[in-house]
Amino acid sequence: MKWIPAAALALALLPASAHAAADSAAVSVPPPAAADSARAAAVPAPPSLVPEAHRRFWATPEAEGGFLAQDKLLHASVSYSAAVTLRMAGASKTASLLSAAALGLGKEAHDWLLRDAGSPAQGASRRDLLADAAGVLLAGLAIHFWMR
Repeated sequence: MKWIPAAALALALLPASAHAAADSAAVSVPPPAAADSARAAAVPAPPSLVPEAHRRFWATPEAEGGFLAQDKLLHASVSYSAAVTLRMAGASKTASLLSAAALGLGKEAHDWLLRDAGSPAQGASRRDLLADAAGVLLAGLAIHFWMR
């Protein structure tokens, strides 16, 4: 793999005339006949195995809603409550915060998997993940300063 940077450097140092000479010396391939191009145009492209809707991971910004929408406040409060409750139940600080974060990631994975199965979710939401992160952050501060 050490030869790749050396080859790139050698090509960069070649004068422009050497590049033009190499291009003109290349073997030219004749264009396909008109019948070949017409036949190629008549053959439809193979269908994709995965429909377009299934390739989309993130929800559209319109579907996500505002930053202070009820859904976002619910995400933040559930993440906060899960982390604090786990800590109060005896889990370590790290385990309680990571579990709350995993809960938020799991919810977005659920939204992504069920985006076309009649669910109102249209994919994973970046704003939901930000709200989950805010809840975990607030829980981390509460655990650190008040629950020691």
